[in-house]
Amino acid sequence: MPPSKQHLKQLTEQVQRVLLQDWDPIGVNDEPLAQDEYVSYASKIAGMLWHGADKARIADHLYQIETHAMGLSGSQARCESVALKLLSLVAQRA
Repeated sequence: MPPSKQHLKQLTEQVQRVLLQDWDPIGVNDEPLAQDEYVSYASKIAGMLWHGADKARIADHLYQIETHAMGLSGSQARCESVALKLLSLVAQRA
């Protein structure tokens, strides 16, 4: 049965929370005006999860955001840890 738009929206919101609370490469999670800092990345990552991306693909995507889009040195270990947490979001739905 195909996923509903509502389920994808919920997943995107959960991804956004994980990105802000657990990934947060620029350290803004406690800044009230920056709570939507990673929204632009959440829908792409939710789609990747929805379509079965594995840990390596999610971690690599996060790392590319850190190093290319943000120009940071990046943390592969953090990206891998967050990828596991993100994958757990879709595992909960199974």
